[in-house]
Amino acid sequence: MAQPGILDNLDKEGGRYGDIKRAMLMAPSFNSRSKSSLWWRDLCSIGADSTVTSPNWFASSISLKLGSGSFILFWMDRWLCNIPLNTMFPELFLLAEDSWCKVTDMGFWNGDFWSWHLTSFITPMDRAAAAQFEELQILLVPVHPTRVEEDGFKWWRHASGFSVSNAYDSFSLCVVPDFSLESSFRVAFSSIWKTKVPSRILIFGWRLISNRLPTKVELAKRGILVNPSELRCPFCLNFEEDLNHLFFECSFTNRWWRNFLYWLHLIDDSAVDSIVGRLCWLEKHCDKVRGVGLKWFLGLVFCWIVWIGRNEVPGGVVLRSGFFSRYDFRWIIR
Repeated sequence: MAQPGILDNLDKEGGRYGDIKRAMLMAPSFNSRSKSSLWWRDLCSIGADSTVTSPNWFASSISLKLGSGSFILFWMDRWLCNIPLNTMFPELFLLAEDSWCKVTDMGFWNGDFWSWHLTSFITPMDRAAAAQFEELQILLVPVHPTRVEEDGFKWWRHASGFSVSNAYDSFSLCVVPDFSLESSFRVAFSSIWKTKVPSRILIFGWRLISNRLPTKVELAKRGILVNPSELRCPFCLNFEEDLNHLFFECSFTNRWWRNFLYWLHLIDDSAVDSIVGRLCWLEKHCDKVRGVGLKWFLGLVFCWIVWIGRNEVPGGVVLRSGFFSRYDFRWIIR
């Protein structure tokens, strides 16, 4: 997954990012006092979102290929199968004296031959644990570490290994398993990259539909904002600012949205419940009513301007009247 030596250089003792290889597998949590950058926190928590079916999609997509066994955690890592041994053999794991032992701690070399030595358990075992112990012994018979190769990473979600493309496809399927017509995240992810807007707006759009924008609620989750009074929407000042409120539920954003549709000669007859559904609706009706195939161009421009205005609010209070007066949308269809 990385060039040889890069990860080793980054995770030396005292390195800036700590144990990178272990962070990739276990996605460490960070408290409000952590000095880690937001970039590093996000990277370590890829896939650890409440909308994802797995506790951590990215980390659970990586298994380990057994080499020397000096890095792999015998119980905690995915190395025999795509699930860790502590999940496969829960009763036996409860009796393990060292739950964080390495593979090399569970056996020894006798000349050129490896022998498993599974004795570090609290005894006596009950019937369930004893049955799992026998099953584990059978599972380990054809498996042994090697002295000539280091432990490695393996991306098990695709036969050809890891690539950005197949990881993106897999993640898109995991984010929202139920794709409806009006709020289709699959359509959203597909349409957004086909929209002809500046790259910074494309990235903004991807963060928007992935709920990765630093709204005040998200900043509070990371421990950056701690005062509840700081979480209010800068436009309406009545509710906490999360993504759906800012772009979909806020009374001021809704007023600007209606004015925007009036300018486009469209009537909002949608019954959607999210900003993604709203943008999908706009794309479909622009194609149908105006005959203009702009993908998400208009919707992204609208959300981009709302986001710019939100970030330009002085002292947290917006001049709410005439907010869009300095933005002219007529250039869009020239």
